[in-house]
Amino acid sequence: MDASGAVALAPPRPVRRGAGTVYFELLVTVGLFAIPAIVGSARAFVNPVALQTPGHPAWGQGNFLIVEVLIVCLLAHVVRMNGETITVFTRPVRASDLAWVCALLVAHWLVYQIVTRGLYVVVPGLFATGEHLRRPSFITGQISPLFVAMLLVNPFCEELAMRGLLQTRLTQLDWSPALVVATSATVQAAYHRYQGIPAALAIEGVFLVFASFYQTTRRLWPVVATHLIWDVLLILMYPR
Repeated sequence: MDASGAVALAPPRPVRRGAGTVYFELLVTVGLFAIPAIVGSARAFVNPVALQTPGHPAWGQGNFLIVEVLIVCLLAHVVRMNGETITVFTRPVRASDLAWVCALLVAHWLVYQIVTRGLYVVVPGLFATGEHLRRPSFITGQISPLFVAMLLVNPFCEELAMRGLLQTRLTQLDWSPALVVATSATVQAAYHRYQGIPAALAIEGVFLVFASFYQTTRRLWPVVATHLIWDVLLILMYPR
């Protein structure tokens, strides 16, 4: 039991399948989500025009939503086929998670501010060119039911894949905690590169906080909630 008297979640047990099988599982689950996103992000970084979805923003929003819903379904199916449940990946929700969400929101803001302000001092030219203001057109479009659905699904998809499945599997494969955290945060930040260098580096710092928290506590839901709240706040602040 932990200090609160709750039953502690044991570290993930080593998988009984071969390492090759586990890596292939990650390739067709996490990789299916992350690799196309990384390629698309790199393309948009080199050519910002690629951020503009042809036609109405709803096309981009609908595509984004469909992909992420399918990824969540795929993750759930793979976990079920392995005879696992969500308890393998996270402790259950409890009241104290609210305090963790507040702490993660503060940490998120502090890390983002420290990195962006540090870059502004060291490389102010990145900000003079508008490098830090890149956003896809389907994100800056008008808020609609489709937009809200996309916003709600995204934190679950990202955190279930990049925190829950990826970090758990790499831990089961006996990767060191530091390497698990670094890998998870770096892969996740890679598909945010379209936002420009300042934002991508700041976001990687935030993801390092998320990954470290999850690796240490095995609590996924506070990270999902923090990701969701922060996304909502940022979306509301985007010019429209």
